[in-house]
Amino acid sequence: PTITAIPRMDKFLLLGGSDAGSFGEVYNYEKSYARWTMVNSDGKIPAARSHFASQLVDQNLFVFGGLGGGRTLNDGHVLVVNSLRWSAVKIGGQPPPPRRDTAIALVEDEEGTRMYIFGGYDGQQPLNDVYALVTMTWSQHGATEGAPPPRVGHTVTVVRNRLYVIGGASRGVAYNDVRF
Repeated sequence: PTITAIPRMDKFLLLGGSDAGSFGEVYNYEKSYARWTMVNSDGKIPAARSHFASQLVDQNLFVFGGLGGGRTLNDGHVLVVNSLRWSAVKIGGQPPPPRRDTAIALVEDEEGTRMYIFGGYDGQQPLNDVYALVTMTWSQHGATEGAPPPRVGHTVTVVRNRLYVIGGASRGVAYNDVRF
């Protein structure tokens, strides 16, 4: 599952966590009431999944990839936070190969808004590639020199336009590092 803070609404949303059943159940934690409630979403609800990545962009929660129905996925969906309505998104360009346990970071600056994903697991091996999503078009970033080792279960954070990869694991090795 992922938990996402919705700052403007003073709450958190928890979704996913199983690759069977429904992905339409969303748990809402309202800080002012200190309580969780299950809310049903509607629209084009994605297939159930676990090990996915998500990123809040304005009031839209973007969900990518994961493991669903025994398959590793590379699809994208958006949950509009205000209405709890799902939609499948049409994304151009060459999408990343299917993956789970990847991480997404958001960059918002004078060049616009874009998301980056790094690494994950394609069902056979850990990955260390980078893809960017800009104006709903995927592109691969080819920087391989000095790239962090392939990994899963890591985080990705952006500070002053630098992408930092933190922690994770790969083939029995746990990383306690910060890479950029």
